[in-house]
This record gives sequence, structure tokens and C-alpha cells, in this order.
Amino acid sequence: MESLRRITLADQTEAALREAIRDGRFGERLPGFRPLAKALSVNPVTVAEAVARLVEDGTLLSDGPRKKFRIPQAGRGAKQTARRKVLYLTAEPLHEMRTVALEILSQLLLERPEWDVRHRTTGHGNDARPDRRRWDGLLKSEEARHLVVFGGRPDIAKWSLDRGVPAYFLGGDTGRLAVPMLGVNAADMLSQVMGKLMDLGHSRICQLMCGLPEGFCQRQRNSMAECLEERGLPFVPNYHAPIIPRSDPEDLAAALARVIKVRPPTALVLFDWEHFIIASCVLRDHGLRIPKDISIAMLSQDRMMEWHLPRIAHFKYPVVQVARTLTKWIETPPENLHMHVSLPLELMEAESLARAPES
Repeated sequence: MESLRRITLADQTEAALREAIRDGRFGERLPGFRPLAKALSVNPVTVAEAVARLVEDGTLLSDGPRKKFRIPQAGRGAKQTARRKVLYLTAEPLHEMRTVALEILSQLLLERPEWDVRHRTTGHGNDARPDRRRWDGLLKSEEARHLVVFGGRPDIAKWSLDRGVPAYFLGGDTGRLAVPMLGVNAADMLSQVMGKLMDLGHSRICQLMCGLPEGFCQRQRNSMAECLEERGLPFVPNYHAPIIPRSDPEDLAAALARVIKVRPPTALVLFDWEHFIIASCVLRDHGLRIPKDISIAMLSQDRMMEWHLPRIAHFKYPVVQVARTLTKWIETPPENLHMHVSLPLELMEAESLARAPES
């Protein structure tokens, strides 16, 4: 479990100075470091660090060395202009964050550079228990007023409602609670890629579902069954859409090997880059080449895909649209808090799609 962020003296000094500036206590210029340090019972070096942060975000203006820092007119006695504090929550730490989640965070910072947007982890994966004490600590330490949750869960939805902090989900499950959500319809994405593959003559299509929620897997199975049956083709659940309960590379590899043993598929539909890496290793071990022997399509995108040849067909996520919708919701919350918006995604065709090989 990731530890709570340590609140330093510089953090507390920054918060105290920011509040005093908003209240108009200092007038047009900030007092010197030494009187501030004495008033706050900290070291002048700590004051200097806090002031540097305030200069960086524009709360204070510097006129050069040995001159007092100026306080812009907008910052004096204007609590209503305080920076909007938004906490961006993901299950993974920054260095493990999914590409789409990172791109949305970056775009959100570009759309509203004046906001105070910070990323933190929820502290649990798919199988871990909710940790309300940790989440309460995050709210207190970050003074967050809005939550954006990538891959939300019902326990987080209930906690945010209990704490009275508006939350907005980017995909996931709200548990039918009053939390607006932006997401994508994976069943529609599957239907779109299935149509493309069957137009290319594929019928032995396999969609591997590894470590995904049960309800989600069933919806994907239903979508695949409808697509095949519309073309007069039979649907065999454990062949066309095997479910791997655990998110485990070895389990995924074993499931694909079993499918190949029954009859090698001519097309694979995968959810993300990690699944593709495992699948490509299994295909190599069985002598199956992309796209000569098997076509590949992914339901997500990843920056590492640019380094794979042949290029992998995938869906492009509308990052800019997502960030702009989020900022609109945060500034003016929707009247219908049960709103779920499904975003259309474009299938980016590439060399990994080819006609089905002749039997």
C-alpha cells in the first residue's frame, strides 16, 4: 500500500500564506522572509520555499532581487478567485498509469492551467478492499474540492457522496449512484471491429477477457454472439470469448494456448497493450504471424504501439473531448447527476488487419 503524502512545514507555510493573501492581510506587498518566519514559527528558508511556489503559480510577482514580492490586485481579499483544487485518482501510480489516463490528465492541465490539479492513487487494485481512511487523508491533505476518478468503483462513488465532494468518473461502475460518468461502450467497439473482421472473411475470432468484471464480460459475450449470429455463424463462449478471472499473465497465456489447441483463431481482439504482449509471445511460440496467419485489433491505445511492426489496429480515445467535458462539468455540475455519457470512438485500421487465410 502506498503511504500517505507527508505534509511538510513548507506545505503548511504555503497554505498559510495563500490564505492570508486571499484575505487581503498583506496589502500590495508581502512582508520580508524574517518577519514572516517569526510570525509563523518557521525557518526563513522554509518561507523562501513556500514563496517560490506562490511565485511559480502567479499568486505572487517578483520585481527582482532584494525587492519585496508584489501581490496582484486579483489576489487581494478575493477568496472567490482561489485556485480550483481537483484530485485526479487512478488505481495505478504515475509511472504505471495507462496511456489514456495519462493523456487525459495532461489535457486537463492544458485546458485549465490555472487550476490546482493533482494526481494521487486510490491505493487499491481490482481485488483490494476500499480504504476510506486513506481517502479521507487525501481529501484533508490536498484540500480537494472535486474528484476525477479514472476507472471508478461503487465504493468510491458512495464515499464521495458521503463526504459531499463532487466526483466524476472516467469509465468504471457507479453502482447506480448519483455520480456523472464519461465512458466508452466496449460492446459497440467490439461490434464495430467484429463487422470489419467478418467483412475480411474471419469467423474464428477470439476475444480474450482477462481480469475484467463479470458483468462486463457477459456484455461482451452477448455482443460477440449477436455479431456472429447475424452472419449465420455459431457462437462458442469458451472459444470465441474465454474469460480469465485473474489478471495474471500466465493465466492469459494458458487460455490462449487452449484456444489455439482447439483450432487456431484467425483474429484476436485484445483490450490493452499488456494483453497484446502476452498474446504475441504465445502466437510466436505456435508459429502464428501477424497478419499473415492472424489479424489483431485492440480496444485501447498505447504510446508503445508506435514501436510495433506491423502497426496494430486500435480505437482512438477522444482525449480532448473528454477533458473539455470534464472541465465543463466541474465548473457547472450537470443537473442530472446520474448522467452517463458514452463517447464514440474511431477504429484506426492498420497493417495488423488482413483477409482471413484460406483454410
